[in-house]
Amino acid sequence: MVRNIVAENYPQESPFHLTIRSFIKDANEINNLATVQKMLTGKISESLSEQLDDIISYRNRVAHGKRFGEDTDLTLKDVLKILSEIVQKIG
Repeated sequence: MVRNIVAENYPQESPFHLTIRSFIKDANEINNLATVQKMLTGKISESLSEQLDDIISYRNRVAHGKRFGEDTDLTLKDVLKILSEIVQKIG
């Protein structure tokens, strides 16, 4: 629906029409990190996967507002350690 409204009000001739349309995100774009996590299934431990889930959830909250994700108790050092461990496992 939002895409249709933007398309009607910002035709291709309008300046910045591609930029304006790029601000509209659908569920697949919001959940891309979750897709990456699914690809890691079986390659990282369940515990590490759950920690990654916390990171992704909090990232979604920060990036998209309180209507997405949840707060976390993880510190920046925790996040760095978790992501480093994931990179080591898949690298």
